[in-house]
Amino acid sequence: MNNKQSDFFLPSDLQQWKAIFQHCPIGIAACDINGVYIFANPAYAAIYGYEPPELAGKNFMQVKTDTTKQPVQTQLLANLLENKPDIEIFEKLDKRRDGTEILVRYKSEYLCSPDGNAYGALVFIQDVTTQKELHDRLDKLEAKIKANTKFETLGRIAGGVIHDFNNRLNVVLGTVSILQRQPDLDINEEEMLEDIVSAARQAAELTSKLLLFSRKSVVNPALFSLTDITESAISLAKRLTMQPIKWHIEENPSDTLIHADKISVQNAIFNILLNAAESISEEGDIYISYSKTELNNCIHTAVTIKDTGCGMSKEILSKVFDPLFSTKLSKKGTGLGLGATKQGVEDNGGTITINSELGLGTEVRITFPEPPENTIEKETICSFSENIDKRYSILIVDDEADVLKSTARMLESIGHKTKAFLNPAKAKEWYYHHYTDVDILLLDVMLPGMTGIDLMKELLAINPTTPVILMSGYALKESIKDATAPHTAAFIHKPFDISDLNQVLNFQIR
Repeated sequence: MNNKQSDFFLPSDLQQWKAIFQHCPIGIAACDINGVYIFANPAYAAIYGYEPPELAGKNFMQVKTDTTKQPVQTQLLANLLENKPDIEIFEKLDKRRDGTEILVRYKSEYLCSPDGNAYGALVFIQDVTTQKELHDRLDKLEAKIKANTKFETLGRIAGGVIHDFNNRLNVVLGTVSILQRQPDLDINEEEMLEDIVSAARQAAELTSKLLLFSRKSVVNPALFSLTDITESAISLAKRLTMQPIKWHIEENPSDTLIHADKISVQNAIFNILLNAAESISEEGDIYISYSKTELNNCIHTAVTIKDTGCGMSKEILSKVFDPLFSTKLSKKGTGLGLGATKQGVEDNGGTITINSELGLGTEVRITFPEPPENTIEKETICSFSENIDKRYSILIVDDEADVLKSTARMLESIGHKTKAFLNPAKAKEWYYHHYTDVDILLLDVMLPGMTGIDLMKELLAINPTTPVILMSGYALKESIKDATAPHTAAFIHKPFDISDLNQVLNFQIR
């Protein structure tokens, strides 16, 4: 060894090694063959809740609160006495001085004399409790992402099926609405046609509920009383509950007019009422009240549903809106109730909050923004104008042949002229040469090769003054509104009949 190499080991550098030892974030300690501490750095002592001087002269096992549950130290001493190999790196639950459980990572190296006999041990230790908790959180997050991915996949499948199903319903409603206008129908024929319409409308409501699950819910806003829709949901909930519940319903509340999708609002309130009833095992009470509140500088109308049921723990309360979460038995619950409820409320610009305490019941508050004055005026005009005096020439584009045919028939049955296309490219080509003959564009949102919104923009580039109506059984009305900007397009949700078409035509032309 030359002088430069030996300089590295001069006693003057021992202070540097001491500093490294003292400030090392990994716990380091040495003990003799009997397990008595020779030294320990601050990191080691802190892991177990001690100061380094407190460990001086103590036996390795004396720093433990319960030695019967410390197999790591027992094994280390046994191996040391029997001159067995070192303990490899591994993790084990341990305890601090105050009894707090910690997860530690161990590694030991035996101190041996020149003849190979162990006279002590050097121990390295890390508190990995926080790392383990973080790893567990990441595992849970990964599992949640996988669950959400499955949920979204199911939603996309549901959305696609519902889109096709709504197209079929559109043909049914459209054809029946034409038949209902035929003269000389007898009473039985009128009743049978009305039964078909009723069944088709109910099927449409079912698809709207499923669209909440698919996260592609069609929001079809209309003006209605929150009180009326809540009373309708209460009536249904009462028929489905077996418990002897006392219902306390606020009478004659002040103005509760809102502008939202009636089906999703009714579903949301019904789900909350049903959950409230199911939380009551024997006798109990459910209270329904209404109020006004200000949120984000906007007045909201609120309905509050409070029950005297079993309530929820904080842990359950934190998960109630999670996809697929349910506290019900596997054969009774899907976990879609409150998740879909929250989605439906938020799709309508509303909020939902839940306060609950185990054994003390639950209070749910749902709010919706008050409708602007211009919305009230426009919808009042639209709702009372069912007839159009003037007849129009309408260009229809839909990739479903039977939907295209039934839509054209509906319009023609009330005196309008139509030009129908399955292919958007052919529709654009025809329109380029005949746009002066077209009064209104009626376009499906889902088209092959391009969306109805893309087609609308291309047609409006030819004639920007033509009114546009977009139709779909799948797309969100608000997302269409954003996508069509700066143009203004009306929207009609499939399935629809002649009356629905008349209303949206009147609204858009005005």
